[in-house]
Amino acid sequence: MAFAPLAKGLLSGKFNGSEIFPANDNRSNNNWFKGEEFKKRVELVEKMKPIAAKHGKSMTQLAINWNLCQSGVISSLIGARNAEQVRENAGGSGWKLDPEDLLTIEELVINIQ
Repeated sequence: MAFAPLAKGLLSGKFNGSEIFPANDNRSNNNWFKGEEFKKRVELVEKMKPIAAKHGKSMTQLAINWNLCQSGVISSLIGARNAEQVRENAGGSGWKLDPEDLLTIEELVINIQ
């Protein structure tokens, strides 16, 4: 089972890298959401958006699907705050990324580290 496949919202595509999280938000203590590290990860998400668009999917749906395509993953624990997010998240299943897209995403992720 995969936990936090949206990386605390990072893979949703909703951030621009300049956000500052309040002290009561656990992202405020996570280096992925600070300074240049945050900007670098937002740029990574931007590079993935064309893959999502190719499939007519959102970044959230792409991230969930990518997660489900990983060997050994049979379920994914995804949080939602409202019914719309549940519907959005559901769109991440029922389809599969093609091998070319999986390879592209893998290369992008490897190169960020």
